[in-house]
Amino acid sequence: MTLPFQPILGVVGASNIVLLISFVLSGIGIYILARRIFGLGTLSAFLAGAIYAFSPYTFSQAMDGHINLSSTWIIPFLTYFLLLSVRKSIEKEKVVVTKEAIITGIFLGLQAYNDLTYTAFTILLIGLIFAYHILALRKSKKEIIKITAPFLIAVAVSIIIFLPGLIPTLSDYRKGINPSSPLWVQNVWAADLVAFFRPSTNSTFFNKLAFAPHQGSVEGTVFLGWTTVILAMFFIVKFIKSWKKENLKDRGIKGLLIFVSVAFFVLSLGPFLNIGNQWKWLILGKSIFIPLPFALVHKIPLIGGTQETARMNPFLLLTLSSIAGLGFDLVLGKVKEKRLKIMIGILPILFIIFEFMQIPFPTTDLRPPKVYEEVAKDSSKKAVLDLPLGFNSGNMLLGNSPIGSLQFYQTFHKHPQFRGTIARVPKENFDYYTKIPLFKYFLNSGNPPDKEDLDVTLANNALRKKLNVGFIVIHKNILSDKGISIGQSETLIREVLKAEKYFEDENTVGYKLN
Repeated sequence: MTLPFQPILGVVGASNIVLLISFVLSGIGIYILARRIFGLGTLSAFLAGAIYAFSPYTFSQAMDGHINLSSTWIIPFLTYFLLLSVRKSIEKEKVVVTKEAIITGIFLGLQAYNDLTYTAFTILLIGLIFAYHILALRKSKKEIIKITAPFLIAVAVSIIIFLPGLIPTLSDYRKGINPSSPLWVQNVWAADLVAFFRPSTNSTFFNKLAFAPHQGSVEGTVFLGWTTVILAMFFIVKFIKSWKKENLKDRGIKGLLIFVSVAFFVLSLGPFLNIGNQWKWLILGKSIFIPLPFALVHKIPLIGGTQETARMNPFLLLTLSSIAGLGFDLVLGKVKEKRLKIMIGILPILFIIFEFMQIPFPTTDLRPPKVYEEVAKDSSKKAVLDLPLGFNSGNMLLGNSPIGSLQFYQTFHKHPQFRGTIARVPKENFDYYTKIPLFKYFLNSGNPPDKEDLDVTLANNALRKKLNVGFIVIHKNILSDKGISIGQSETLIREVLKAEKYFEDENTVGYKLN
């Protein structure tokens, strides 16, 4: 997503501008969807956009640098064009290819390039919308055929767009690389019921009321906002009471909103119910747990294997924000005086700002340390080994938790490096690094080095020849800040690898393996 901006703004500037644009487009997308499809008033649609765009979930993901997960703007635009294409298909006398269906496919293809977890949930969203139109609205066979057409067109277009990524993905899948997570892992990363109704620990004004989920303040944040919940419940109660009085079209649209919201609320809770960081309860001497519908969704290939069900939060807010907006429409309907209506209209937006606010927003200085200038000049393209060292697959941590800034510096020096987070990598890939002399010591320098680590021939063959290491950079400032000890690492770099120190300042030390 940042590629169009990188030539002008660089990687950091491009990432920042994409993040800001994403918030704006998310709000605009929901506003258009709420106004043109769901029939909300201007102020209520604006409120819905604010709820969706500035949700604590999105802010928390942005704080952690997950630009793919904070880019939620694709979802409302895709939904808008999908529902518009369905509406137009029903109105036509015969099956036609609409531009709206093609645009839906384009957005689905973009989503696949943006994030595969969101792609799986988007496919789930499309499936729910399709099922609702077929089953709940009880369409005739002719209408079912016309409704099916835009869905098939959208899927076909998205496959064509994502083909360069889809082919290697399916190839790896056939070779046995399975990205699916087991139920117990999905349960770890599921949304906690309490977290929907209590703010996260990042909250500016309501920190004392915060709930601290075991996943942390990023993946565990799914707070919906009290204003959102109150307005949404107000509308749902009114809607149920006036069900028979609603005309068929309004009933269908509002029913879809509630259906999708309930579905994603329940599914985001994961395979088992978690309440207050607990999913098992001892009752009459027996351990009891409550299975949920996602345990069945888990059986669906690829889609059911997504790890973090809490990341369904934008898909829940996609419709819940408009339900809250409809509730606010009911409130505004009681007010006749225009000026008073505008004044009242501002109140819930202010409430949302106070409930959702998470400031100060953390920033990171990503200017590359001078130690990498020598690396950048080197034309050999030998690998850089940064200490502290670590890998993470989401299910498994090897060494120290990867630090994003160290990975980012690769955009400056452009050499291979050994660190990072790659989701769902097979355990065998990690095991490979735990057997390499000296490298395995760098991963776990809290233990003393073994004979292999101290063997000059083995260590040099492993790092110089096998891994093609040309530079080792020790980040003293990070080691100090994180309280990490690298033990005898620097001594072994000098005495076993015979590396030459080429740079040192207060924060870093650079060694070169000639």
